[in-house]
Amino acid sequence: MQVCLLLQIPKSERNIDDLCGEMSDRLGRRQILAILKNFTPSDGFSEDYIDEVFLKRVDDKLMQRDVNGREVSGCGVEPIRARLMSACN
Repeated sequence: MQVCLLLQIPKSERNIDDLCGEMSDRLGRRQILAILKNFTPSDGFSEDYIDEVFLKRVDDKLMQRDVNGREVSGCGVEPIRARLMSACN
């Protein structure tokens, strides 16, 4: 579902927050960038191909999202938080 929304939204500067927000919160950074890099506009639409500057801005926003803890694990399982244990004799 999120991939469909990602493909349908206009790829413009004003939509970067939408592209990187709740609309794609279950998709990983790599997934979103791969989808956008391989995006080909349909005939009859005025939308141009996505340029590298736009992709860089999206990537920066996604990295910020990751740092803020909004990235969801690809398999739906939270990462294990383990502590180092000292060896017992």
